[in-house]
Amino acid sequence: MTRRRYTPKQRAEAVGLAVVHGVTETERRTGIPKETVQYWTQRPEFAHLRTTAREAVADQFWVGIQVGVEQVIAGLKDPAIPLRDKQQALATLYDRHALMTGAATARTESRDITGTLTDADLIAIVREAEQIAGTIGTAPPPSGETTD
Repeated sequence: MTRRRYTPKQRAEAVGLAVVHGVTETERRTGIPKETVQYWTQRPEFAHLRTTAREAVADQFWVGIQVGVEQVIAGLKDPAIPLRDKQQALATLYDRHALMTGAATARTESRDITGTLTDADLIAIVREAEQIAGTIGTAPPPSGETTD
């Protein structure tokens, strides 16, 4: 049995498809055995293909999102165009793009660490911190004595 050779472009395309659609769908679309595609998606030496493919596919999704936005806007203006179908296609493109770029799993939050502190409270805290910092490196007072 002869082994088939694949070009770097074919490998990158297959890995990109596998990242988005899975190895079975990639086999159906490309004719490359899913075992081969699975090998490419798991091997460390093919990491650059996965990264390149993921970025290329994410870029394609972003282009699709831009077209989708234009079409949804056009659908708002033309009642004959089924807006619901365009909205669903746009939502699918955005969801896939968010997954590809990590935005779907990113978490950001902001918290007010001062809570309900007043300016006077903050000034007192800073003064206490300055006093503590001023005592760093000095020997503690003997037992029973104070520094006041």
